[in-house]
Amino acid sequence: MEPLDSATSRLREVLRRRRAYRRARKLLLEHLTPEQRACLAERGYIVVRGNSSGDEYQVYMRAGMNVVRVRDGTRFCFAPSLAGRSMPRPDIVLGQALTLRHREKWLLRKTGWR
Repeated sequence: MEPLDSATSRLREVLRRRRAYRRARKLLLEHLTPEQRACLAERGYIVVRGNSSGDEYQVYMRAGMNVVRVRDGTRFCFAPSLAGRSMPRPDIVLGQALTLRHREKWLLRKTGWR
């Protein structure tokens, strides 16, 4: 019976991740302007303005180096860590957008980006 238990466990995990992704996407969309939602649907990224520099950033829904500062094309990535667990991508994107929008100066100083 072990293979069945293992398959059931894997199925539960897949379903849990799908539910988490749907909740995270709903939360992200609730925090976006109509223009940002349209840009995300059409281009796969949102545009966020940094609160201290006024620079625009494109935040893509993909993993790795998904933040681009528009004025110079600098690419970088920053994301929360959950001790070996993964977060749904929309949660990461929302965190990145909020950090840029409200704590840009702190982020750039902490990461060494200028």
